Amino acid sequence: MVDTEELGLSAALASRVQAWADLFHEHFSWERGWYGSGAREEFAALVWALVPDLEAELPGTTVVHEDWTGASPRTRHR
Repeated sequence: MVDTEELGLSAALASRVQAWADLFHEHFSWERGWYGSGAREEFAALVWALVPDLEAELPGTTVVHEDWTGASPRTRHR
């Protein structure tokens, strides 16, 4: 697990990252996959909103999201 304080993320962005992680832990089962109305779609939407903001606060870093959960059909590489 990455410590958002060690990364130097703003409190607002760290809170958004935590909310994204919480959504995963609350609505994803290793045995059954996603459950809960709209959780999968919300998870995917949140990550694509987070990526550019993470890159903005971490200069020189490229964020690559590879979604093995099936929530997000695209992977971003630069």
